[in-house]
Amino acid sequence: MVGQDQGSVEMKTYVAALLLPLLLASTAYAKPPPGANPESPLGQWYNSLHQPHDGISCCSLADCRPVEMKLGGNHYWVFIGEQFEEAPNKWIEVPDEAVLHVPNNAGQPVACWSPVSGLLCFVPGPEA
Repeated sequence: MVGQDQGSVEMKTYVAALLLPLLLASTAYAKPPPGANPESPLGQWYNSLHQPHDGISCCSLADCRPVEMKLGGNHYWVFIGEQFEEAPNKWIEVPDEAVLHVPNNAGQPVACWSPVSGLLCFVPGPEA
């Protein structure tokens, strides 16, 4: 019985040692875009963005960034690059259901993207 308890403790220690780097990486991963801390008006605007088709948050301030935008074939295209962690570094077509029709407080096109879910939301620039 004592051997099983020791083995259980060793297994839990082993699992914790494997998971700790992942937890630390995930908490260090999400940083707000430059100049948009959560308490600032811009940070509050980023956090207010919700997906148009279901009202779910576009994630958080940490998932939204200013992006390059172009129009092509009646759709917006955004470049998801080095401003995001684990970005594909390519132009991505924005699905119509991801486009938010809200005032753009950032003053430039903004995309909310995550490496797990992909493009969550897009706010066109004020010139669009």
